[in-house]
Amino acid sequence: MREIDVVSAPLVPFLYPERVLRSRQRHGAGRYAAGAKGTRIPRERWPEVAARAEREGLRAVARDLGVSHETVRAVVRGIDRADSAA
Repeated sequence: MREIDVVSAPLVPFLYPERVLRSRQRHGAGRYAAGAKGTRIPRERWPEVAARAEREGLRAVARDLGVSHETVRAVVRGIDRADSAA
């Protein structure tokens, strides 16, 4: 392995402002950490969204709501978990 492959910081650090060097480090929750953002669909609309997803599909409902299909999938799974716990 060459030495250049091992170095993760810029080779000439004085050319970069300190904030740029620090911005490459991750702090706190990761970008895709579960629970980092929460859902943009209000909890009171979850039953309606789940019913629509069964009829129309995840991607169609997500497109209408302006969210990802994975967000709609999480809502449907949340409804399923709530039903099975009750």
